[in-house]
Amino acid sequence: MARALGFSARKIMFGEILRYMAPYVVMSLILSMTGAIYGYTGLAFLGLMPMTSDNWGVQIFAAIRAGGALFSDRAISALWSPIIVIILIQYSLINMARVMEEVLNPQLRLELLGEEE
Repeated sequence: MARALGFSARKIMFGEILRYMAPYVVMSLILSMTGAIYGYTGLAFLGLMPMTSDNWGVQIFAAIRAGGALFSDRAISALWSPIIVIILIQYSLINMARVMEEVLNPQLRLELLGEEE
């Protein structure tokens, strides 16, 4: 229909298709980022990646190995520090995805403003 109206390929791609696809692309990117963080941390926790001390999975493993789940107060703080950081990063990414969806989705913008088409 847009081609019949004489729109250029650029106008069709960016004006008609991308504005409706942008929320899905952004959501997919952010959910992929959260999955990558979980995967990277989980693989390091299981010992399937090189053991470097700057990886959260290695830090969690070392804290549990030192008795962080049961005994030492220092090991407990070492256990919870990377877990809390992972939770905060995931929470901020999900909130960013929600806000980006509200910004990019024209239907949500209209509902938020209380307008009709």
